[in-house]
Amino acid sequence: MATAEQLRASNPTLSGYEALRARIAAAFGDPARSGLATQAGQGIRDYNLMQLADERAKADREAGFQLARTGNVGGSVDIDSLRERDRITEDALRSTEADALSASNAYRANDANAQAQLHGQVNSGLGTGDAINSALRGVQYQGEQNLDALRGKAVGDAATQFATMAQAYGIGDARKRASAAASKLGLPSSYYGTLYQGG
Repeated sequence: MATAEQLRASNPTLSGYEALRARIAAAFGDPARSGLATQAGQGIRDYNLMQLADERAKADREAGFQLARTGNVGGSVDIDSLRERDRITEDALRSTEADALSASNAYRANDANAQAQLHGQVNSGLGTGDAINSALRGVQYQGEQNLDALRGKAVGDAATQFATMAQAYGIGDARKRASAAASKLGLPSSYYGTLYQGG
């Protein structure tokens, strides 16, 4: 019975296929690639945390000004405001972790898909010398596209919520001033909407 070595020696094509598979395994099993998926997730995490810290600081400042102007510092409105800012921040942190995991998983999935396609090419008898480098570039490109889509997504959602919250305080303050103005003028409360619309 022929040994594996004898079969390879008698079939150069089989030997060539094994060499190509070995090259694919070496390219995708390179130690330098092993941490790329983790790095992708950490990149999303680091970027979002830095941006979120800036957005939260800005929201805290704006809330402080609004609460001071309306005389609500230390009151229940102040407590509610802080609770809402904390909720938005916690949501953004959870979303950041989910996006970081998604980035890592997508990188691993892209790697696995590229390897499967290369092995399919080998099985079909196609040469994969240049295809290996092309596949690696493709994975890199897909990874960058995915990171661009996820980077800052959670922070953008938080920034929108912070802005909506600040706007709500501004509207509430304007309505309070309009109501006070209507009262001073001896107008019925139905006029407060008109005064409010006028600023």
